[in-house]
Amino acid sequence: MAIINAVSTLVLIDSLKKSEYPISKYLTDLNVDYDEVQRTKKIASDKAFKLWEEARKFKQEPLLHLRIHKLIPYGAYHALELACLSSRTVGDALKIIVRFFNVINPEVTFILEEFHDHHIIEMRPNGDFTFPHFYPEMVIGGIVMRFKNPMFQIEKFRLIQFNHSPLGIEEEYEEILGTKVLFNQNKNAIVVGDKCWNSEVLFSNVELLKSLETYLNNERKLAVEQNALVDKEHENLIEKVQRFIILEISNKDLKINDAALFLGMSTRSLQRYLQEKNTTFSGILDQTRESLAKKYLSEETMSITEIGFLLGFSEQSTFQRAFKRWTNQSPLHYRKAMKMIQKK
Repeated sequence: MAIINAVSTLVLIDSLKKSEYPISKYLTDLNVDYDEVQRTKKIASDKAFKLWEEARKFKQEPLLHLRIHKLIPYGAYHALELACLSSRTVGDALKIIVRFFNVINPEVTFILEEFHDHHIIEMRPNGDFTFPHFYPEMVIGGIVMRFKNPMFQIEKFRLIQFNHSPLGIEEEYEEILGTKVLFNQNKNAIVVGDKCWNSEVLFSNVELLKSLETYLNNERKLAVEQNALVDKEHENLIEKVQRFIILEISNKDLKINDAALFLGMSTRSLQRYLQEKNTTFSGILDQTRESLAKKYLSEETMSITEIGFLLGFSEQSTFQRAFKRWTNQSPLHYRKAMKMIQKK
């Protein structure tokens, strides 16, 4: 997960507000503060992707992610877009995208390849990030639409490539993007012919571009630092759940909503996070009980009955069954075995 630019997601939310979709409830379920997103123009990528997926299903529009981009006014991406418009040529503007797109989303990188009569700008994920199916279309389509600004003076790019099957009708892609689109290719990319690459940009401004590049470099550093903090916070979330369980372990009715309340997040958000990490609250509770049971049985400061009740088991028989499931032996046999090991 990363903190990404929320311009397109805000346009989506505003669009959904005009429909019958219960957007306010869904934002609450996702633990998204709309006012904060509106103020900062930032949102967590996992929450943004879930919102887009839900909206595409609700609207029953496979290409909603492209149609929404048509509603975004020129200039909405501020410094990055202005830097492109200040470049000398279309090729220089696209190099700005390659260098600074991680200001928009640090989970994405662009690679520039140069050939004798064309250039390829390939979109790739950073690290172990996996694109949702619609996301390469959304990013590359959004870039293509930004370059429809009359100041770029280009007719169209040579073609667009996607490494997946079309999510909608193929003819609609070319209608929306104004460029030939190929699917099931070996990469997600924009292919730009030399004539287009060398086209001059109206009102280019070298001095302004230098200032904007300095600003974007600083923004990129801030984005890296911010997302490093987010990664650290999420790495510790399971540990926080475990700590909560240890504090409340004697509670016989410990539920995920109790943990969510303790962590200051919605139950649904915590469920989704744990699901993404291939675990569940009940799984963490079970593992924590097993770990503590082994610890207490090894220490011999409490009776087996006391340990069972301390770990939140209402009946000793339930504790006995659980421990046998964990270790394939009874608590008494485990305690005796540990005692023999300690004597050695």
